[in-house]
Amino acid sequence: MKEIKYLVSSSFSFFFQLLLAYFLSFFLKNENLTVLISIVVVFFLNFFLLKYFVFQNKTKFLSQLSEVIYISIFFRISEFLVFYYVNKILDYGFILIYAFVLIVSNIFKFFLYKKTFRLK
Repeated sequence: MKEIKYLVSSSFSFFFQLLLAYFLSFFLKNENLTVLISIVVVFFLNFFLLKYFVFQNKTKFLSQLSEVIYISIFFRISEFLVFYYVNKILDYGFILIYAFVLIVSNIFKFFLYKKTFRLK
């Protein structure tokens, strides 16, 4: 059941992040800044979705937040670097490249989040 909830929350965050990046691109005119802002906003959304909806864990708020921050920093930097270089090489449409990067990243993050929130 937690896997289904993770899929639902990840899908919501995924589409929200893409839509946010898409709409910000109209105002910012800088694809890299658009992606960076969407990454930061969705970090906080994801933490609360994971903690309270997916894993329904009401304890250890600060320790879990700090662990999720470390995981997110690693993954977000990785996501941005992969996005940046693939976008630079392919120049195919930044939303499609960004979507691919997020899908692959979310698969890997699920396994780390299971440990963070102690999913058995």
